[in-house]
Amino acid sequence: MQAAPRASIYRLMSRNDSFHTPTTEELLGLPIDRLPEGIVAVAERLADSPVGLYVVDLEGVALRRLAGGFSMPEEVPIPQMAGSEIPAGHLEELERSFASRGLGTVVPLWLRHRAIAVFLVEGPSAPALEEFAASAAVALELSLRYSDRVARARHRQRATPGAELQQLLLPPRIAGFRGAEIAASVLPAYDVGGDWFEHSADQQGAWLAVADAAGKGPRASALSALTVAALRAARQGNGSLADAAILMDQAIVGFGDSSMFVTALLARWEYATRTLEWLTFGHPKPCRLAADGSLEELRASVRPPLGLLADQQLVPARTVLRSGDRVVFYSDGVIERKCAEGRFGAAALFRHLAAKTEPSAASLLTHVLSHVAGLHETPLDDDATVMVLAVLGDRSHEPSPSPPDGTTPESGD
Repeated sequence: MQAAPRASIYRLMSRNDSFHTPTTEELLGLPIDRLPEGIVAVAERLADSPVGLYVVDLEGVALRRLAGGFSMPEEVPIPQMAGSEIPAGHLEELERSFASRGLGTVVPLWLRHRAIAVFLVEGPSAPALEEFAASAAVALELSLRYSDRVARARHRQRATPGAELQQLLLPPRIAGFRGAEIAASVLPAYDVGGDWFEHSADQQGAWLAVADAAGKGPRASALSALTVAALRAARQGNGSLADAAILMDQAIVGFGDSSMFVTALLARWEYATRTLEWLTFGHPKPCRLAADGSLEELRASVRPPLGLLADQQLVPARTVLRSGDRVVFYSDGVIERKCAEGRFGAAALFRHLAAKTEPSAASLLTHVLSHVAGLHETPLDDDATVMVLAVLGDRSHEPSPSPPDGTTPESGD
């Protein structure tokens, strides 16, 4: 089954009998359902060694083979990642983990602040392979719109329809804005489906949101989809936080069912002044973890959940952040997680956050996710969502989107 795509990709790589590494555009000219095999064929030619193409599962705890590397494991346990994405600071840990087990060399497929997949190479890497990984990353990301290959490989178990809809709503787990970086994820990934998070950059900074639709399953997921759409419509129409909340509230009221509501935290980050403003609707309050390790809950008025607002006055709370500050947004599934003492609770979460000294948003996110998942042997009975905004020293630029080794990802010649 692999002979045809491998032959065609080698023809693509050859120009006047000389070796040619395909661009992203050329990769996308291959049959989309066989794109992973085409990428592996190029990678093996560049590495002169067997190569496996792996993606991270939705929970962020295993690498799963997408193509190639058939002498390598189909699935490999890994340290906690940000859902299906690998943050920059976690690559070194992943490389050490694989080296210690003799599983090969890790080459990340890097795409704007995170890796969406990796090559595992049976032998040392090569500069040409690392350069090609950037084109392969873009091609794989674009293929998500046309094929289930990547999505299927990321599933370690069958997802419910509600959870599948939830995954479609979510933006990238790792992102950079001017003056800040963000990391977010939802557990348990395959069930429930009521939680969501959102972020989007604009010329002033970024919009942020974490929300939890009442109920579970398709009903909660449908409510989530509608409120995400309302938020995006308000945002794209140059609305304010208050405008977005009102539009979301009206969309929920339109169901005509008072049992349908959404708790939410809507926020705006302004990079020039390092100002965060936010509105809270029946949702846990955010907390700020300062660079010196001190932690405080960001107190502000908590209004009724969206769908039950009536005629509430919507004036956002505001605070000025400093370099090194990290603001943590979370859903009640985090603090209501079962543990030996009964429930995890906000006080225990704050102690756990304050014990984390590494400054990045992703390190704090994965610190919380792995702890919450491991608190009890039973699966989570509610979605647990965490979002971390980390303020950088440079307030005018976004973090570098390049891979940690400094290689600039390009998709052209």
